[in-house]
Amino acid sequence: GFWWHPDSNGIVLSRVDESHVPPYRIHHQGANQDSYEDHRYPFAGQANPTVQLGFVHIDPSSILGDDDNAAMQDAQEVARERWAH
Repeated sequence: GFWWHPDSNGIVLSRVDESHVPPYRIHHQGANQDSYEDHRYPFAGQANPTVQLGFVHIDPSSILGDDDNAAMQDAQEVARERWAH
């Protein structure tokens, strides 16, 4: 997850690694076919996910807005994004 700083000068982010937590299968009955989902569930006394927090400083002048970018003026929705190479 991530959270903007109230002053918009950075983002706090979390990094979660649950790769060492064994998967647990959850069955869903009642549909035409039984379905299931696999979730990594840390049972009591077993391994928990590893969580790290970080803070990334952002220069507020680098944030694009309506006044800074003509393309943003007509934007209604951002449906896809990708990094430019």
